[in-house]
Amino acid sequence: MRFGKLEDGFEISARLIAVALVCLLAACHTKEELYSQLLGSWEGRHGQSSWCVTYSSGKGDDTAANIYYLIDLGSGKSFERHDKGYWLATRGGRFFHNLAVTHEQDGTPIPEEDRAASKQFYFVVDINEHEFTYRSKDSDVEYTNTRVDSCVGFNKWAVASDAADG
Repeated sequence: MRFGKLEDGFEISARLIAVALVCLLAACHTKEELYSQLLGSWEGRHGQSSWCVTYSSGKGDDTAANIYYLIDLGSGKSFERHDKGYWLATRGGRFFHNLAVTHEQDGTPIPEEDRAASKQFYFVVDINEHEFTYRSKDSDVEYTNTRVDSCVGFNKWAVASDAADG
């Protein structure tokens, strides 16, 4: 009798583990889902920094993420940094960025042969139709982005005033 109960208990435990594993995998983004959800433009802010990001598919244009960081340094000075780089979406909501600065702080384009990779980022992503939240694998800080139609005409002052109002 005891042996039969042990088998029953083992079978129930195995089923629970299998159900938990299926639920975990179902909750993870597949590479294709994450890729398609990231496409488009996103606006975000953290501290004094605000930005607009456009992720393109690479079909017909670049396989690059064009990122515009607009930073308010607090003392009336500000600069615009244009970064362009390649990105990769992977299974489970992981995301990789490899960026290169493409413009000087005054907006002057840097010749392609003089550009160097400036940063590499690895993120864990949570994304839905309207919001894109990511956290660096090396940090607990989360960044939230909201979907926008386009980064054309992005206004850091509007984002900064929204932050002051909220």
